Amino acid sequence: MRTAPLFSLERAEILEALKQPSTISQLSEKLSKDRKTIRQHLIILKKKGLVKQLHPEKKAKGKPTKWDTTSKAKPLSKAELTILRKAREIIKRK
Repeated sequence: MRTAPLFSLERAEILEALKQPSTISQLSEKLSKDRKTIRQHLIILKKKGLVKQLHPEKKAKGKPTKWDTTSKAKPLSKAELTILRKAREIIKRK
């Protein structure tokens, strides 16, 4: 069984976007990615202990859960993200 790699540009962008706790919909809008895609990446990051779901004590029914990074998460610098984005563009051209 093949497992997904822990690191990807998308996951790095999610960790960067989670500087403020956010819902899946907020992340989807901010990163211009499908909500299902965001959810899949969050599940992998959660299994590795890099993100967590925030559970308010009195959560209103139907209110979306916010996600946040854990102390294990070390977001990439803006320069590192820029390098990864440029590398992805070069790969896409080939």
